[in-house]
Parts: sequence; C-alpha cells; structure tokens
Amino acid sequence: MRERKSFIERTRIKTDDSVRVKYFLVFEGSETEEIYFDAINTNKIDLGINPIIELIPLIRDFGEEGWSNPKKIVDRVIDNVAESESGTMTYDVLLNRFMDYMMSVSIIRGRAQAQTVWNTLKWICEEGLKKKLSDFVDDVDESAEIILDLLIKNSSLEGVTENISEILKSLSITYDSEIDHICIIVDRDKDSFVVNDRINQYQYVLDACRRNGFDLYVTNPCFEFWLLMHFDDCDKLDNSKLLDNPKVTKKKKYTEDELSKRMAFKKNKYDADSLVKVLPKAIANEKRYCEDLSSLEKSVGSNLGILFESIISN
Repeated sequence: MRERKSFIERTRIKTDDSVRVKYFLVFEGSETEEIYFDAINTNKIDLGINPIIELIPLIRDFGEEGWSNPKKIVDRVIDNVAESESGTMTYDVLLNRFMDYMMSVSIIRGRAQAQTVWNTLKWICEEGLKKKLSDFVDDVDESAEIILDLLIKNSSLEGVTENISEILKSLSITYDSEIDHICIIVDRDKDSFVVNDRINQYQYVLDACRRNGFDLYVTNPCFEFWLLMHFDDCDKLDNSKLLDNPKVTKKKKYTEDELSKRMAFKKNKYDADSLVKVLPKAIANEKRYCEDLSSLEKSVGSNLGILFESIISN
C-alpha cells in the first residue's frame, strides 16, 4: 500500500511550524469510502478540523487490487509499516512500487498491458535475479537499477525514467507512530470476514490492531449504514434487516436501497458533501446503536463517529 499523494496536495495546511498529524485511512472498500472522506477533507475547515491534520488514504498496490478481506489487509499494513520503519522491503513490494509509478504517470495503459509488465517483472526477479518475491532486497537502490535496466531491455515501454531512487522513496509510507494514526475502516457483514474453523478473523483483526497501535473502525453491517445515520429518520430502519442486510432487489441490498430512497446514490457516485455538512447529526445518531468494538461483531452499529470526534477535537 502507498499514500495517495494527490489527496494530500489538495489539503489545506497551515504554513507555520506546527507538527502535522496524519490519519492514514485504509479502506476495505474503495469508491464509496473514498468519496466520503474526500468530502470530509474538502469541508475540513467548516467542520472545525484543525488544518494541521492530514487525512491520507492508503491505496492498493497493483498486486493488492481487489483485496477485501480485513485480515489480509491488516497483515499487509503491518508489513508495510515495518518496512517503512526499517527501510527494508521485499521484492514483491519493490516490483509493486515499479508498477505504481509506471501506472500513475501513464507509462502503462490498461489492465492487459499492466499484467504483461507485471509478468515481465516477476520473470526478471525469479529467473534473472534468482529471487523469490518474498525475499528481502539487500540494496534497494542497486536492485532497483538492475531491475529497471532489465525491464527496459525486455519490454517495449517508453518513457521509463532511470531516476528510480527518488521515486521509490516518494512511494513509501511516511508514518510516525509517535504522532500519527493508522485507521483501518471495514464493514462487518457476512462477506467481509471469511468464516474459518481455525480462527475467528474478527477477533484476529481486533487483536492485531491493538498490538500494533492501529485504530479499528467497524460498521455493522456496512459503510452505507454509516451514511444512513446522516438522516433524521435512521431510527426508523429495521434492525433485523440491517443486521442481515439482505438483497431487496436484484442489485441492491437493504442499506443501499434505503439510501437510494433518501438521496441519489450509487456506490461510485453520490453527493457526499451534503452528508458531511450534517456530520454532527450522524455522530449523535450513532450513539443510539452499538459503538463497542468487541460487540460490533454481532450487533448493529458503528464506531466511525468516534473517529470523527477524535479528529475534530485534536
């Protein structure tokens, strides 16, 4: 995972010597949550959020696209933080950094070309360098230059820069455990946590976050329920239907259908600005439901309001 730089660039920050506090946001989903937090960022001043606070989404590397299992996501964030603090990385991370860079500047265009380039990078690593993707890189800059040179020779890519050292550094996570927060934001629905007889994945994620100092935010059943809390009549929702969140149409589950009754809503397009402008209402409405992390495993509710209270009061 890596920081979404363009998000930071749009954030208004004080130009004094105040220490910036970063909230790194790791979403289980992608579009719906990002749209909402973009709106929080846009309306940060009106919401009373201190300008020194930065809200920074961590976006998926090429090899992480499509991940939705919270356990898998948390494990990867733990690895990424450890790598950032130690200055080390695996070849898997290094190759993903190459992919992120080339896709962000449109050297790679489209999924088909991306997969071809990824296969070439894997071949260079495993056959050319005789390394496993899970192996740690001894010298990041030297290895990056070797891989880049071989990539240029074994592909038809144009515009690949040779100034790779600064690019690799720019894609790392700038996390300071003393002042920053890593916020894991997930749903608690029947599809989020894989049922496994050997391990309670919900408890695993909860314990892993506590051990590593991460902040875990759960909405049961899903993020759309948090959005519904921005409306006055959220207490009229059927709790049993909320907990099960069944499909009520061919394409929509209960929470999404209820949102669609209250606003024009699609997962990838909705007026989040109108919602965040009544954020205090959502925070108050959340108090009517479960906010305790342990109990949220089986109870309707959310603790996202606690995150926003923390950000506003910081």
